[in-house]
This record gives sequence, C-alpha cells and structure tokens, in this order.
Amino acid sequence: MPQNDHEVGRGPVRPMLDRQLGRIARHNSQGLDLKAVSWVSPAAYALRDGEAEPSNAGALRNLSFVVKDNIDIENVPTTAGFAPLHDAMPAGDARLVSRLREAGGILLGKANMSELAISNDRLGYSSTFGLTRNPHDTSRNAAGSSSGAAAAVAAGFASFAIGTDTSGSIRAPAAATGCVGFRPTHGSVPLDGIVPLSPSLDTAGPIAANVDTAARVFSVLRGDAALKTEDLSASLEVSGEKLLEQSAIVMMAGFDGLHPEIGAAISNISRELSAELDIVSQHYAALFEHSPWPRLEKLISAEFGSALSRYLSGLSRGPKNLRELEERLRSGNFPATNRLRVEQILSAIARTRETHDDEDVFRKFKAFRAQANTAIRHALDGHNASVLCFPTMLCPASPAYDQTGTPYECAAADPYLPGYLACAAGAPEIAIPIGSTRAGLPIGMSILGPAGSDDMVLRIASRLEALIGPRVEPPELE
Repeated sequence: MPQNDHEVGRGPVRPMLDRQLGRIARHNSQGLDLKAVSWVSPAAYALRDGEAEPSNAGALRNLSFVVKDNIDIENVPTTAGFAPLHDAMPAGDARLVSRLREAGGILLGKANMSELAISNDRLGYSSTFGLTRNPHDTSRNAAGSSSGAAAAVAAGFASFAIGTDTSGSIRAPAAATGCVGFRPTHGSVPLDGIVPLSPSLDTAGPIAANVDTAARVFSVLRGDAALKTEDLSASLEVSGEKLLEQSAIVMMAGFDGLHPEIGAAISNISRELSAELDIVSQHYAALFEHSPWPRLEKLISAEFGSALSRYLSGLSRGPKNLRELEERLRSGNFPATNRLRVEQILSAIARTRETHDDEDVFRKFKAFRAQANTAIRHALDGHNASVLCFPTMLCPASPAYDQTGTPYECAAADPYLPGYLACAAGAPEIAIPIGSTRAGLPIGMSILGPAGSDDMVLRIASRLEALIGPRVEPPELE
C-alpha cells in the first residue's frame, strides 16, 4: 500500500493530508473509482490548507482515520450504507470516535459499507454510495461489510480505519485488501453510537497497515488512560518474542475447499516459522464438527430488529422507529436498495411484533459460547500453545457482483468459515497479510487467542509480522 502515511504520527500533518486527500480526489469517485470513502470531513481540508491547527499531543497525533458509516459522527447522517437512512442524524459522536479525537486522531471521513452490515450477494455494495472496489484489482470486491474501511487503508486514503465485526466484517476485508484487521474481545470496546446488527456478537476495531498502528488504536478504543507511544513497535515485538519462546503456535488445518494458493502460502509460512518457533498442527474439526454459522445467524435474527429499534429512537432526525423505517421501505422511493436486504429488514421488523422464545435462543447461545471457549482452551492447553493460526479466508477476493463471467476458483462452501470461531467465543483475532496469489490478490493469516487475551494476541502478531516481513505489494495508484 502507498508508503509514508502509516507511520506512527512521526511525519508532518499537512503534507500527509495533502497526499491522502489527493488520492481520494483522484481515485475514490474517478480514476480507479474505489468508492471507499463516502464523506470527507471539511475539517480535514481546513487542516491541510493551514486554516486549523492539528493536535500536538495524544497517542494518535498526526494520524488520520475514517470510520465505517454505521458509526455516529456529530452533524453527519449515519446511513449504514442504506439509502432509507440517508437523513439519519445522530445526537453526537459515538463514544469511540470521541476517544479517537481526544487521542489526537484526525477524522478524515466516513467509509462506505455493505447495506446495514450484511452483504448478501453484493459484497461492499451500499445504496447510498455504490460498490466499493478492491484497490489491488478493481474487478474484485473488498469483502464485507467493512469494505470501504479496508479499501481506504489499502489505497492510502487514511492512516487507519475503524470497522465493525459481527461475523468477519473487519478481518475478511483486511485480508482481501492486504491490511491488518483486529477484532477485539467482545465487550472491550464501547458500541454506543453504532448501528447494531447483533449486540451479542458486534464489536468494533481497527484496520491498519501494520500491527503497531492497530495496537495503538485499540488501546485508545479500549480507553487506556496513559498509553505510552514511544517505541511501541519494539516493545510489542520483544514481548511477543518472549511469549513465543515459552509456548507453541497451533496451526489449524483441514479446511474443506481451501484455495490451493492460500493453502500453499500458509504451508510456506509454517515451514519458515518452524525454524524459529514451535509450530504444531491440529484439525479444525477437533474444535467444531459443524460450522458455527447457523447458530450465529439465528442469534442475529433474534437480536437485529429490537436492537435497531433502540438505535433509531436516539436519532435527532430521520426515522425514529421501526414503523417509520418500514413506511420508507414500502414506499418504493429507494430503488437502489438490494431487494434481498430490504426483505430481510422487513422480516426483522415483523418479528418484533410476534411472540418468540428469544430467551431460549440467548440461553442456547450462551452455552455455545462457553463451548467455543472451552474448545479453544483445550486446543491451546493440549500443545502448551498461546494462539491458534489459520487462513483468514478460504478463498481470495471474489469478483465484484457486477463482473459477470469473470473466472473464479473457490471450492469452499463458505469462505468466511474460519472467522466464526472468534465470533462464537467472543475472542480476539487479528488478520495479517502473508502474501498474494499469482493474480496479485492478498492472502491473510489470522491469529486468535482466548477471550480477554487481546494484548497477548497483538504482541504475538507483532512478532510474526516481523518474522514474515512485507509480502503484499501495494496497489498502483499514483
């Protein structure tokens, strides 16, 4: 990805913003037409032009960021990529945005996303701004649903981005675009001021060019009061090295339909790392005999309608309740919406009027979450290991939905399968780039630890990142 703008706040702000805003002007809605950033803050232009002064303090000083468009910004509609919410005005900033600003981060804009955080057959498509394209190959998508956030970082539009993740929506876009994407432990980051999908699964986290920046941003999101910024990268790597001197890495295997080039990349990394680290292999089926997705999907269905209702009630403008939203959906005034997504939302609204034993759904999921955590703990303890590693996605980025007839090889029934483990357990997982296919599409590897082990996962990721080195060529933009 484009260089110089991802360093930890060491460069001058105005030249950095000039480069980033210039790239947006050239390639967001023209040029490569990435459709990654759906709104640019006028304050960013004012900083670039010397009409305002940047913060000189804070862990994120001199770093710009975009937030996914389901995250509230004061005086800016939160559309969540869904045209019927075009005027949904929040009461103020989401709490995590306030933390980023207080830490010196420069809000550059909002990132495009899949409609209300579910992509269906249109990965990265929003009815408010269009289709996000992958900077590495614009005929491919950038996965979903934090598509614009990942594409913006990969294209050098911003220093980092904040995405949300219910069932893979930070990690998959990061892997598809050659970025680092971190899903924190569930509940570790405040979610007020974010359009919900499933509160029992939702989390927010950073997408960045490297683990150092992701760790710094996560510390701010979590609310660490006194983050020391100096030499963070060195301290992360050193502590990760010490951890790996004392424990093994479990490399998960046995994923049906794994793309051969991704499988080869994972095998090569395992072989290289085994010269320095203790690498053991375990079959994925030892953790889950069947995909966790049906249970996750059932939970999302149970939670979405009522959670969305609570969010709408806090808007200062726009649809204030599900009835008003339903009227818009049935009006026929928003033809750009994906009809399948509209039907899902209407079904969720109808469900809130019916009687369902949701307590049974929640009770069963609570037991399933405990089972998932036990499975992780058993896999780690059985090998004296700290983390599990596996391919972030089973296939590389697929052709964008408007690219009919484009050849694509993917034998996996669900390319997102590996990421469901972290969702089920509420555990931290970070995706890091480890290479590319022959066609130049990035490949990601994930590192997962038990719930609450965020700092350890970041330390180990930093060490592995240093050992693996840069293996994904930046997209050609200039």
